[in-house]
Amino acid sequence: MRNCDVCGGSIIFINGSIAKCEYCGRLFQVNGDNLSEVNMESLYKEALELFNRDSEDNLLNAVEIFEALGSYKDSSNKVYEGKNKISKAKADEADRKLEEQRQNELAEIARKKREYAEKQRKKIIAITSTVAVAVVAIIIVAVSVTYSKKNDNYQKAVSYFNNGEYENAIEIFEKLGGYKDSVDYLSSAHESITTREDAYNKGVAYFNEGLYLETIDVLAGMSGYLDSNEYIENACGKLYEQGEQFFSMEEYEKARDILGNIPETSGSYTKTVALLKKVDEKLVEIQNMQEYENAVNAYESGEYEKAQRLFIEIRDYLDSMDYLNKIGDSFYATATDLFNTGDYSSCGDYLLLIDTADEWGRYSEAADLFNQAKEIYYNQIAEEAKNICRSQGETEMRSFVNGKKCALISDDSISSLLKEGRVEIVSLEKLEPYYKPQVHTYEARGVEDILGNIYDYVLESNHYSDGDPYDWCWKYAIDGKYRYFRFVVAVEKDYVSNGSYGEIRIFGDGRQLYALEKIGSDTKSFPVEINVEGITDLGVMVGGDSHTVFCIANPVLSE
Repeated sequence: MRNCDVCGGSIIFINGSIAKCEYCGRLFQVNGDNLSEVNMESLYKEALELFNRDSEDNLLNAVEIFEALGSYKDSSNKVYEGKNKISKAKADEADRKLEEQRQNELAEIARKKREYAEKQRKKIIAITSTVAVAVVAIIIVAVSVTYSKKNDNYQKAVSYFNNGEYENAIEIFEKLGGYKDSVDYLSSAHESITTREDAYNKGVAYFNEGLYLETIDVLAGMSGYLDSNEYIENACGKLYEQGEQFFSMEEYEKARDILGNIPETSGSYTKTVALLKKVDEKLVEIQNMQEYENAVNAYESGEYEKAQRLFIEIRDYLDSMDYLNKIGDSFYATATDLFNTGDYSSCGDYLLLIDTADEWGRYSEAADLFNQAKEIYYNQIAEEAKNICRSQGETEMRSFVNGKKCALISDDSISSLLKEGRVEIVSLEKLEPYYKPQVHTYEARGVEDILGNIYDYVLESNHYSDGDPYDWCWKYAIDGKYRYFRFVVAVEKDYVSNGSYGEIRIFGDGRQLYALEKIGSDTKSFPVEINVEGITDLGVMVGGDSHTVFCIANPVLSE
């Protein structure tokens, strides 16, 4: 037996997917062994959709859900309407079967009639004498007249039978004797009278025993028979009185169950509807009171999210909106602190709790701060995504971006960030320098440094040159297309120590952008990033003494 985590009451299962607390009436969605609170409006819409379908199974499921919803909206009325629909469908099905049986009987009668006529025809043909023919002719005329009259009476009796006027039908069928299937109809009429009398007596007995709902069920199909209508009306009056008694005893659930069974055709129906409205108002009041107590307890325990969820359900009850505003003030203050410390993701989580009028009176302030945090956080992710794409590649960038989904970053934002994070990366190996000195700087591939790192492509040098370093640069026309120039400074494994140093210089449009003048044997490999935004002419120089090999490894340009 599961217990409600709010009031501790026992939880009963309405059907395979819905459960209800017997004490507080809270509804839960059943998912395996897990229970989660049901959204009343969503459940109501689900029941309404089932209710509007034609099948009996759908109606039964809808009635179960409406009964579980209790006084929510017009659920109690829907329970009554659903039960009526089911009863009517069953009655219609019974009528259909009865009519099908009657048609089968009529078809059998017609078959026997045809067989009889065929036999008579053969007998007539067998009579060959003129006298016999004349006699037969006279007989046929007489029989035809008699047959026509009997057939008219027969059809009239069948009509009485089908309309439930069994006494009138019996009177005619008895006079018809063995005509067609009159004997069968006569037997059926007597049986129907007996069945009807038994049902009537049963309904009256139910009434005398105080079983008024059963009285209505039994006599409902016998409208007009003796004083059935009077008994039905009296039973409805008794049910109404019981409903009034339960209402005065504050047993509102029982009152609603009783009153919901009074049919629309009853003279008590108008006042029943009025009393049902009062019953539902009382049930809503009780439910609101329970919800309010649970919400206040959650608030006082510091469980603000739970308290907010409960208060929203009863926001118009007592001072629920005041509590919601207090909770909203607390969430907003926390969100503001998180915003100021740069924790935009957590900030968004709090703001999402108070961005509608139902949640907080100043919800527009939360929406404004949410949009600010979203813009800043989005731009931060976009910039970081580009950096990751430049340094680690697109696969790592995509993994980074996909991990940033949160209240501020939606699926659409993720898609946009994946596009923005892609950066064009071009290896210097792919660009042909427009100026390349014959000595000083060389290309190499598959080079290993002193730490064991292997590089696909490097620019290295083992020769110093006098004069302006810019004159000894490899020069590339990059036409302002790129933002960053990246490479790794490394000492090659083939380095021969002779006490001298190497140097690296990077120029942009003739202006020195970067210089590393002393690269020795103790220089560990490290990355370099240079901003070349707007640069049209890139110069790269690597210098060093003979047999002293230094390099810039894996040089790339990127957006």
